[in-house]
Amino acid sequence: NEPITITMKKSCCMLLLPLLLLHNAAITHALRRPGSESKLPTSSSALPSSSPPPPLPVVDRHSDFDIGDDDDVAVLIRAAQVGLVTAAMGHAYGRILDGTVRMFWNDIPAAIARRRGGLDLGPSYIACTVALGGLIVGLLSARLKSNAFVVAQYVSALSSSSSSGNTSGGNVTGAFPRLFPSLPNLLVLSLATSSFGFSVGPEAPMVCAGGLIGVAMARRWYGNEDDDDTAAGGGRTTSSRHEIMTYAGSAGGRPPF
Repeated sequence: NEPITITMKKSCCMLLLPLLLLHNAAITHALRRPGSESKLPTSSSALPSSSPPPPLPVVDRHSDFDIGDDDDVAVLIRAAQVGLVTAAMGHAYGRILDGTVRMFWNDIPAAIARRRGGLDLGPSYIACTVALGGLIVGLLSARLKSNAFVVAQYVSALSSSSSSGNTSGGNVTGAFPRLFPSLPNLLVLSLATSSFGFSVGPEAPMVCAGGLIGVAMARRWYGNEDDDDTAAGGGRTTSSRHEIMTYAGSAGGRPPF
């Protein structure tokens, strides 16, 4: 239990550190806005010797720090929020996966060995478990894959937009499906595949799951890409925001593994 507790504390520290840095950057950004700089003279000789120095200007964080949708700080903060959500999802998924792997390859064989008086099944248990896992994965795949968002679709969705020369506009994440039922189907398929030993790890499915969450949150914040894809006032386009949230979600889902 102690190593797990230490690992969880380290994970929490790694998640909180970017938020603290973003908070400091946001406050610095607010203080540097026009009109919020200090009006104090640069030289003390310019002040009359008999008069006290003028009071420092008071910066109202709520009124002066008004970040708009086109502000890079706002996009950065929202990208951090996406990363936190997907990191929490990845951590929970990792704990569940550890439990299923331990159950199939440790707890069940140990229970069978105890019932058989200390004699394990040996290679026959591996063959039976893999055969049963193949049947389960096959049935789940036939049932869920049509509504899941697998790795090949993730790569195709993002590479098609970049290969067509779409670097600053256009529909980048339009090929991404809705969050439900794509995300649950993807997680169930990945969990079954990894639990029975048919995959080297869940990293790729977690990248896809994080991308789905990032796109869903971007659609909630900014609407669909086709609604408004103009860079008003020199800000970011709706498409670029969607792309940033997609990669932030994919990156957030990866670290737990």
